[in-house]
Amino acid sequence: MEVVIGTDKYILNAICDGEKSRENALAALFNNNVLRNNILQYVKKNGGSNQDADDIFQDVIIIFDRNVRNGKFEEQSSIATYCFAIAKWRWLGVQRSRKINIEIDSITQLEDEYSFEKSFFDNEQKQFLEKILEQIGGRCKALLNSYKLSFSMAEIAQQHGLSSAEMAKKETYRCREKMRTYINQHPNLLKLIQ
Repeated sequence: MEVVIGTDKYILNAICDGEKSRENALAALFNNNVLRNNILQYVKKNGGSNQDADDIFQDVIIIFDRNVRNGKFEEQSSIATYCFAIAKWRWLGVQRSRKINIEIDSITQLEDEYSFEKSFFDNEQKQFLEKILEQIGGRCKALLNSYKLSFSMAEIAQQHGLSSAEMAKKETYRCREKMRTYINQHPNLLKLIQ
């Protein structure tokens, strides 16, 4: 399995180089058909659906990116081998989780209804949270979205034009407090997102 643009070293340097280079490197990995097909085939061969396979592939890219930025990728293997290992562990975790759910509730019909309801309510919760983020302002929404995606404070500072990682930490904290205050002032919203 070979990465589409350049070598593994190129991808690693690009991820750590800054927002635009990082986006290009991640897009190259995401569009790497060999890597994608190997992971998709593995998940489907081991009992997963097309949706499961797509979800695992996306998780792999996110986890790989985070591990590189946090210095956890030690270059003991190729990027493709490392990503494939992430996919195996991630899919194993999903299967374990599903097995536990099946053992807890062996009535398939109820489980299907629960899954539909849970999906429906999860979607509604996301919509309410989105509305709350819009109420606290665009800058806070952008900062909190970066924070949610596990960007480091230094990366958040760079992305949002802040002077330092410490300033990004303060701004993110202020936005989180602003969100808490808004929710406390509108307790009816809290019931909808719990």
